[in-house]
Amino acid sequence: MLLNMLGITWNPRADGWDNMYNELTRFKKEFGHLKIPSLKKEYTKLLVWCYAQRKSFAKQKLSTEQIKKLNEIGFTW
Repeated sequence: MLLNMLGITWNPRADGWDNMYNELTRFKKEFGHLKIPSLKKEYTKLLVWCYAQRKSFAKQKLSTEQIKKLNEIGFTW
């Protein structure tokens, strides 16, 4: 309990996923869509992350919650 209060990350991979998901939702809020431009360097990390989500989905490596969250914002598989 004390470790949780100190902000210890138990699953750093999950935090990374949440951070990128938040970036994706910010992108959608700003631009109104999820078509990440491939020619702008500032979006390279987000574009690669989206590609990785599609690949992970195909290999059934995303959690039900992750799939639900992506579906809710209109992610294209």
